[in-house]
Amino acid sequence: MQEYLAAHKLYREGCYAECLALVEGCSLEALLLRGAACFQLRQYMEAEHAFCLAASLDEDDVYATIALARCAYARGDPALAVQYCEAVLARGPHWLAYRVQGAAYYQLKEYGKAQEALFRAYDEHPSLETKVALSGVQDGIGDRDTAIETLHDVLAFAPETATALCALGELHLAQGSIEDAFACFTRAALATQQSAAAWGAELEESSISGPRFQLGEIFMRLGYLCLGDDPKVALQKFRVAWHTMGPTPGLWLQLGCLFVHLGRLPAALHCATVAFNADPLDERYRCLLGYIHLLRQDFSRAFQVLSALLGSSNASAHWMLGVAAAKLGEERLAFTCLDNAVAAGAYGAAAAGLILAIEVQDNGAIQRFTDALRRIEPDTPQNLRLVKATLKRVPAERLLPNTPEGCAQASCE
Repeated sequence: MQEYLAAHKLYREGCYAECLALVEGCSLEALLLRGAACFQLRQYMEAEHAFCLAASLDEDDVYATIALARCAYARGDPALAVQYCEAVLARGPHWLAYRVQGAAYYQLKEYGKAQEALFRAYDEHPSLETKVALSGVQDGIGDRDTAIETLHDVLAFAPETATALCALGELHLAQGSIEDAFACFTRAALATQQSAAAWGAELEESSISGPRFQLGEIFMRLGYLCLGDDPKVALQKFRVAWHTMGPTPGLWLQLGCLFVHLGRLPAALHCATVAFNADPLDERYRCLLGYIHLLRQDFSRAFQVLSALLGSSNASAHWMLGVAAAKLGEERLAFTCLDNAVAAGAYGAAAAGLILAIEVQDNGAIQRFTDALRRIEPDTPQNLRLVKATLKRVPAERLLPNTPEGCAQASCE
């Protein structure tokens, strides 16, 4: 019993590896503690095994089943998490089952069901973490203003709630409010460092309600926000993230972006390759690796990496595929890819399509991409200047009928 109490104390202090090394036995309590420690160490299969054994010892213990739901949710199987929660709720209402169910429905993009489950969780057991989760659902259904109000309600009651600060920072970032987002993440980082006990509770709670905003992930976000204005500060933030949580694929991705910004393409290529090899199914890693190959003018490798995204709805991927195909002499495929990107609103893809159309003297494509450039809002000043210069190279007879060249240029101003 003394060893169990010591292991439990280590768990409460956030020392999960030490807790796991100390806990022994096959009692219900020991299995639940072992599973919880494995869960916090992201050893989800081991955690699930421990919770399954615990559930077999006492079929009436709903916490083991809820823990299984959390494992399923954490390893990316929200549908199974919903099933576990339904098994618990069939016996009667339980706030934690409702909350995990709400998070799982959110991942499944069933926002109505997610909102209903989280409201029930809040009715059964009012908590700030449930309100933070509700804000995510409100944003998911397109009511971002209400989501921000909900988070402000949480912060009015508990100003240093890291999960609420991070969620609010994400919403500000989505709105383009970089300074507000930076302020939120900075406050979250300070709040998370203040107490080791709060650190452990923060991890346990956030694993249910949404993204696991560990301290390292917060610093990674801060680094991302500094990328454009101050790469050196961004690198410092990434170093803190590295020492705090270790090298994750997401951190390799951000480092790759940083080195691209600094023009250090060999270092960027290394980072992007490590991230891609860790999770080839993640479109972000594939896109960054393909982009770096394009910058290095290795068009064959760029096309090889990006070709897996031909069936994707990712506009940037189709844009880059179009550029790579054009450089490889595959004009027909290039136009198809660029048209797909333009259909998704990629202004730069329309500019690339117009340049290619002029090079191969395809009058129909010139007309099509010129029309797209009039219709789509410019994404960057650089692309706008490029289009203005390109349109000057288009003879008047190749522009759309009844449209003088000067009007085409004016539409880009």
